[in-house]
Amino acid sequence: MWPKTWRGAAAAEAADLAAEAALCHGNLAWQTMQRNELAKARQHLDAATPWALLARERMVDTSDAIYEVQLLLIRAGLHQKEFDEAASGVALGRALTLALGLREPRLAGSCRESSARWALSRAEPQLASPHIEALARLAAEFGFAMHAASAQQLQAEVHLLAREWDLAAQTAAAAAAAYRAIRATPQMAHCMDVEAEALWRGGRLPQAAQAFRDVASVWRDAGQDANARAARLRAADAVAGLPDEADSALQSVRAELPALALQDALVGAKFGLAARVAAWRVLQRAGDPAAAVQLEMAAAELDRQLESFAAAELRERVRSGIPWHHDVVAAQAAARTQGLA
Repeated sequence: MWPKTWRGAAAAEAADLAAEAALCHGNLAWQTMQRNELAKARQHLDAATPWALLARERMVDTSDAIYEVQLLLIRAGLHQKEFDEAASGVALGRALTLALGLREPRLAGSCRESSARWALSRAEPQLASPHIEALARLAAEFGFAMHAASAQQLQAEVHLLAREWDLAAQTAAAAAAAYRAIRATPQMAHCMDVEAEALWRGGRLPQAAQAFRDVASVWRDAGQDANARAARLRAADAVAGLPDEADSALQSVRAELPALALQDALVGAKFGLAARVAAWRVLQRAGDPAAAVQLEMAAAELDRQLESFAAAELRERVRSGIPWHHDVVAAQAAARTQGLA
């Protein structure tokens, strides 16, 4: 697919076909970004942008104005991966403004969804909620099934940040069912992750353990190793809290240690940080010296994520307001206390 897309971009440029060139380079930017080839993704975005602007100027087709918005959404995602949340917010704001002016409801919905996710990454659910509500209204008005499920998923994540564990689990389960109905497997699995996380945090350990096992299988079958590994570690942590299950939980975590030796073993997994702390928790309970390494890695990953937030107040809100970030802080405090004991 990639060589064909690359040849298509070159052919479109040679023929001075602005929309086609923007589309081909945009697809290449998306594909390389998904593979975490960020430098290549930026190159394709930079190549696509002038063509997108030219396509809007020429307006050969009524849809030719959408490419600029689509590229801005990709650019916002790239900035997120580069831990530049301010630049991501600027790109999203520009994308939403353009989409609303174009009267493109599906595209506006995508901008609303991305803007809500950006706000949640800043631990600002109050900023996310208006976007979620607007997304749900668009979905209902135009019958957009994917957007309807996305609105449910985002609402579940709002509940998760608010520590409303039962509501988070219920809403995530509903969103997973909606995604399942339209065969959107990756999105379904993300909702299953949210549901499992909410069950665990709500103290429903047997249900959480099974939910983590279920989503680990989905991620494994989809070839998503980091997400599958994170779910297995979270399952082990849930099992460790059950009677007479500490040994099996410990063996499960130890089986993951060769992979966990790499700092990026969980990169890309939504609950990767929670999984690192889960590994630490299981190992620490057993007095395994490998626990310290996992906590060090979790702390380093949290620090790296916090570097993207320029304001000290914002960094502190993200550190303490997102449950799995707070887990790292609490684990570090527990480790220091144990060291002094």
